[in-house]
Parts: sequence; C-alpha cells; structure tokens
Amino acid sequence: MKVYRRYLGREASAAILLVLLAFLVLFSFFDVLAEVKNVGQGGYKLRHAFAFVLLRLPGRAYELMPIAVLIGTLYALTTLARHSEITVLRVSGLSTIALLNGLFLVAAVFAGLTFLLGEYVAPPAEKAAHQMRLKERGRMVGQDLRSGLWVKDERSFINVRVVLPDTRLRGIRIYTFDEQAKLNSVIEAAAGEHVVPDGWRLTEIVQTTLSSDRAEVQRMPEMLWRSALNPDILAVLMVSPERMSLRHLSAYTKHLADNRQTTNRYDIAFWKKI
Repeated sequence: MKVYRRYLGREASAAILLVLLAFLVLFSFFDVLAEVKNVGQGGYKLRHAFAFVLLRLPGRAYELMPIAVLIGTLYALTTLARHSEITVLRVSGLSTIALLNGLFLVAAVFAGLTFLLGEYVAPPAEKAAHQMRLKERGRMVGQDLRSGLWVKDERSFINVRVVLPDTRLRGIRIYTFDEQAKLNSVIEAAAGEHVVPDGWRLTEIVQTTLSSDRAEVQRMPEMLWRSALNPDILAVLMVSPERMSLRHLSAYTKHLADNRQTTNRYDIAFWKKI
C-alpha cells in the first residue's frame, strides 16, 4: 500500500473512532439517566443499570457508525487542509481520483466492521441486556395485550400468558381449527420448555377435544407439542426490529408471511439494514 494511503487511512480512522467514542459517551450518559428511574424495582440496582447501558453499546455503535464516519472523515480532511497537507499531496501529483480511492478503502473497512457489528455482536448483546433487566426487576416479557402473547401457527392460535427471560413459557393455551375454521381442540398447559429442534415439552395439560355433539376432556402430566414457534421468534419481544440481525429478521418475516400476518415493520427494518 502506498504511503499516502496509509497516512490518509490512519488520519481518517483516528478521527472516526474519536467521533464515535464521543457520540457513545454522550448517548450512554442519556441512557443512564433514562435507566435510573428503574433502579429499585425488584432487585434492579445502579450496577445493573450501568451493565444494561454497556450491553447496549454495540447497538448504539451500529446506529452511530455512519454519521461518525461522515463527521470523522470531514474532520480529518479539514485538519489536513488546514495544515496544507492536501495541497502538498496534490502538488506531488496525487489526483482527485486517487485521493477518493484512499478514502473509499477506509469506508469499505468501516462498512465491513459495521456489518459484523450489526449481525453478530449487537443482537445478542441487546438480548442479553433485556434478559438481565427483566430478571433483576422480577418482571416477565411484556406483552401488548392483557391476555398475553398471541401467535398464529398455521391453523393454530397460541396464547401465552407469560414468557420468562430464558424463553420458558407459563400459562399456555393452544386453539386448533380445521379447514372450515371450526374449533377442533383446546390445549391448556401450565408450563412449556423448548426441546430442540422444533418441539415444546408441555406440563400439566388439560386437552379438550370438540366434536359435533360432545366435548372430551383429557388430562396428561406431560406432552410434546411441535410448532414453528421457537425461542428465536420469542426473542423478537426483547429485541426491536432495528437491532435484530438480517438472519432473524428474514426468518421472522417469513414466519409472519406464512401465517398471513402483517410484516411491514420488519420489512422496513430489513431493507433499512441492507
């Protein structure tokens, strides 16, 4: 690599990282202020608030990287121009195209780092942050409805009253319909735990099977229930679409589309990441 490219890359990278660090400190300060109001709920203490903010830093860095690259590069070029270094490079025969090529190499490196950060670091860190906060506050995953979480899986509608931070389920009801949209059966279970690859072990089951003229009730201590519902889908409750990886966004959007549910929010997040 030519000397001028190394020099430009070093100056631009240092400025970008400095701007990114400044943004992260600023946003972390406001995040801590917003999180302090939760201190004292259950076992949630100040150290947990700081840990929550730290775990969310990769997601913040992913969001701030583009603007940090823009401002950092402009700052580096302004500094070089103020010291007449760009003038010296141009007089030495450096063309505008060559200068831009050097900057595009820096951009490519940071684009790759941003992709890796958004796909492999930020999503699990975000999930861990929310799991930790839910656990320490003694809360479960929040749902939009009083009746809990509702999920459609082919011809079944699943209602879960409580989703624990480790994705175990409490208070499960499964309503199964036939092709004519008539209710076939209702399964109620006290708890459920995921079994690899595509099953759930339900406990304390009461299964009501409906026919044309009667209803049959059967009680079982345990049963294996197979469903497309899995911990990755439940994790969506704790990670916003903007912080999810492309892989999880694609999988969850496909799940919603297969069940004829609205996918607009996740489609927008997917293409925004692209």
